[in-house]
Amino acid sequence: MKFKAVLLLFLFHLNSFGQDSIVSKIRNKSNPILFSEFYFGGAGSDNGGLWLLGYNLNYQFNDKDFLTARFSGLLGIYDNYTLLAPTLILPFSDRKETQQEYALLYGKRWVKENVSFSISSGVSHTDRVYYKRVDEYYEKLNQDYFGIPIELNVKWFKAEKSRFRAYYGLIPIGSRRVSFGRSIGFKITGNFAKNDYLGLAVTYGFGWHKNY
Repeated sequence: MKFKAVLLLFLFHLNSFGQDSIVSKIRNKSNPILFSEFYFGGAGSDNGGLWLLGYNLNYQFNDKDFLTARFSGLLGIYDNYTLLAPTLILPFSDRKETQQEYALLYGKRWVKENVSFSISSGVSHTDRVYYKRVDEYYEKLNQDYFGIPIELNVKWFKAEKSRFRAYYGLIPIGSRRVSFGRSIGFKITGNFAKNDYLGLAVTYGFGWHKNY
């Protein structure tokens, strides 16, 4: 009888320990670090200034390893002018250039409380459409080439779980504190290729920016 009581007591403690371990694992289980971002800015290239617009999908794993899929669109509008009179100049858009860049980057990302820093590089493919002057006209040309994209990022986001807020963070949604949130930051971006460029952009993102 005493043996059965000891056995039942042992099984009860074992079951309690197992339940506590499962609860502990659930509580310690963290969210993935996965977020997207839009960015807008300007860049300088071999052929002049460019407007820069892009989208990134980012994933962090193994503590500091950082993977990015990037799409960038670049637009260059080059002005010219004509003389209507000796002292009257009429400016107009003479030609334009567009670049569509697809890139995959790998790098490192460091997180401290509500700020992160990252640096990445990889491989890219660019489709460029531009115009070349031939006599009095411009000829439309296409280029396709590979390059080495680079990125340096700094971002700010919430330090702890909180209620998600819509409309630029003004209106809280729901009662639960969540890890999903927004970020804002700056990006130095560029590409070493047949037509190099280097630019600065403002970023705005959504997702899970760290382990909460």
